[in-house]
Amino acid sequence: MESVSSAIKILFPDCFMAAIDLKDAYYHVPIHRAYQNFLRVAVFVQGQLKHYQYAALPFGLSIAPRIFTKLMSEVMSFLRSRDIVIVPYLDDFLVIGRSVDHCLAQIEEVTTTLAVLGWEINVAKSRLTPEKVQSFLGLVLDSTRQLCLLPESKISKIQSLVELGHQPVMTVRKAMSLLGLTKKYLRELCKQHKLYTTPYLNDTLYLHYKGFTRLENLEEYTGLKCLWLECNGLQRIENLEAQTELRCLFLHQNIINKIENLEHLQKLDSINLSNNYIKTIENLSGLPVLNTLQIAHNQLQTVGDVHHLQKCHSISILDLSHNKLDDPAVIDVLEKMPNLHVLNLMGNEFIKKIPNYRKMVTVRLKGLTYLDDRPIFPKRQSMCRSLGQRRTRG
Repeated sequence: MESVSSAIKILFPDCFMAAIDLKDAYYHVPIHRAYQNFLRVAVFVQGQLKHYQYAALPFGLSIAPRIFTKLMSEVMSFLRSRDIVIVPYLDDFLVIGRSVDHCLAQIEEVTTTLAVLGWEINVAKSRLTPEKVQSFLGLVLDSTRQLCLLPESKISKIQSLVELGHQPVMTVRKAMSLLGLTKKYLRELCKQHKLYTTPYLNDTLYLHYKGFTRLENLEEYTGLKCLWLECNGLQRIENLEAQTELRCLFLHQNIINKIENLEHLQKLDSINLSNNYIKTIENLSGLPVLNTLQIAHNQLQTVGDVHHLQKCHSISILDLSHNKLDDPAVIDVLEKMPNLHVLNLMGNEFIKKIPNYRKMVTVRLKGLTYLDDRPIFPKRQSMCRSLGQRRTRG
């Protein structure tokens, strides 16, 4: 999943930006009739218990962000194929242009495409006037100074919290903000996000962009299936022993340097560890149903750093992009992953050392259907493998 860091990397001096927000984006994604009964709720209406079921993707469903992101990735691929510079984050989009007119033209094409696909633009929340200083996901991007800044409202809030920290008396809520991830603070967050105040009833918890430095006090949240911890200051993966039902874990954009303490998460399907400081892939082979591993923008360098992957037989989607891998023998390790279907190796030095890189990887990793930024079509697979067989006989 892309984020503010993706936008920062592609900003160029004095570019113009606009922000687009979708209205009720999830509700424009229909649920197949055969599965709607799994999304049923019971509500008392005038003293009678009535049952309703979602016909569209509901907010709060643990896998909804992942479904929507995968769906939107196809739209983004189409737009980018038309040379539109765009950064998506769920239902928020940042459009970047060289000039005011160029940016306006891209906005027009993006909004038209989204409208044709059935989405509605939230004009009130969107900022459709191209500017060199633009807000995106709670931060301010300045293309002239090439800076990412906190908005004044957040700076004022931080200053007030610092001042309160030196006062003998403060409210409970303010105290909880200073103390970090306390049980009371977790309940307050649940209220803010309209989740259950009874911890074990929640299957999703949103703890991203909070500035937490330690993961703790989650023992009562035993029903969690999706945990968002993106963009904090977490240094370790810890204290997740009670989350045995967890399917999706988002830990990208922290300062984690080691993969550890995940052995209790036997149902974990997807983990995002991108934009951390991890030097070695380890302690993942004990997760029997792990399907997706995103570990882009870390500190992986040698074959030894990724050697553990050959023991991770269940992984089918792997993102190793933008690390520091420089040895073509990495392909030898990936070749031993029997279920690998989607692979991203962009931004690593070793791919420059492999002649006919795309053909060679397609020949050796026979199950691949998607490599880097585009798919591998069946006809292409057959051609590459036939070529590989002829070279082997020769």
